[in-house]
Amino acid sequence: MADIGALERVDPRKVEDGVWVPYKADIRFRVAKLDNARHTARRRELQQSDQYRLRLRSPATAEEANRELGVQLVAETILLDWEHVELDGVALPFTVENAMRVLTDFPDVLAFIVAVASDSQTYRLRTDEDGAGNSGRPSVGTTSGSGAGKRAANPATING
Repeated sequence: MADIGALERVDPRKVEDGVWVPYKADIRFRVAKLDNARHTARRRELQQSDQYRLRLRSPATAEEANRELGVQLVAETILLDWEHVELDGVALPFTVENAMRVLTDFPDVLAFIVAVASDSQTYRLRTDEDGAGNSGRPSVGTTSGSGAGKRAANPATING
């Protein structure tokens, strides 16, 4: 038998502060867990805005509004930092604006971030029983960023 609590408990610090995960080449992202406190509060705030509600009234703008809200939420509350990111050969410092640009222009990066943020194993509490041979790397993605065999959450649905 196994203690479900021991298997499923997450580290609150990792949930909120994020964990560093490798992507491709030497790029690394610091990713907080989906539905962390900042994410939940900001999602509620944005969903209650008059601008968002107005855009939802029209089927022509509702899908776009949801997609933009999802990217904004990830950029503001899930993707917390990065290392070694360049665009067109120029180092790209981490800012929310730069994150929104990368997440919008490169959907595979968005899908990777959402997959990591959705995987509770990434944020588990470490115990002595976790094994000495464990690399400590998250179970989503690889250094190649392939994410093979993992199903990413739909980025358009991360807003609730």
